[in-house]
Amino acid sequence: MGSKSRETLYGSTIRYSAEQAKEARRKADHLACEAWNYRMLGYQGPSQPSPTMGDALNRIRLSGSPLSGL
Repeated sequence: MGSKSRETLYGSTIRYSAEQAKEARRKADHLACEAWNYRMLGYQGPSQPSPTMGDALNRIRLSGSPLSGL
């Protein structure tokens, strides 16, 4: 009696969940940067808290912009 491998049973679910998590991180980083930009415009100067460098770089890297090689 053979059984299906775990890869067969869960592989597509794992890949789908990883893709969804990647998309959620990209969207969250984008929204954090966008909110900070609006705070900068609204307060006419530096606004805290600013998005971390990691958030900004993730937004660039995950969005597929031309700067993704940096």
